[in-house]
Amino acid sequence: MSMMGSFQAQSPLRVKNNGSMPMPPDFEDEMLVAYLDGELPSEQAAMITSGLRSNPELQQRVSALRATWELLGDLPGPKPRVDLAQSTIEIVTLALERESQSWWDWLLKRRWLMLGLAALVMMVAGGVTSKSLTRYMTGRILVDL
Repeated sequence: MSMMGSFQAQSPLRVKNNGSMPMPPDFEDEMLVAYLDGELPSEQAAMITSGLRSNPELQQRVSALRATWELLGDLPGPKPRVDLAQSTIEIVTLALERESQSWWDWLLKRRWLMLGLAALVMMVAGGVTSKSLTRYMTGRILVDL
């Protein structure tokens, strides 16, 4: 569920069990983090700002979230692999070589296959021609008789 969906599904104000006085709204941590990052629409940000003025518990939650995010920024990041750049370059080079091959290059690499196909086509053409000529000649001989 998105932050917007979860926020809109809640009532902005909750009523205490005795029904006398409304309580400030409960905000999810995701929404509070978005507030700290300045990513909320102005209406939602104003609601949180208003809640912060009157709710010490909300102030503590926001302070804890801010401190947590600051601590996360202090953590060391992952170390890059030494061979990562080289292996990436090799992968890209292979991909480019495959893409740059033309049909002519493909045919040249398979020239024995192409020569075999050409020979097969010539044999079929020769057989068809031979059969046609034989029929023609046989027909002529029969006509001459």
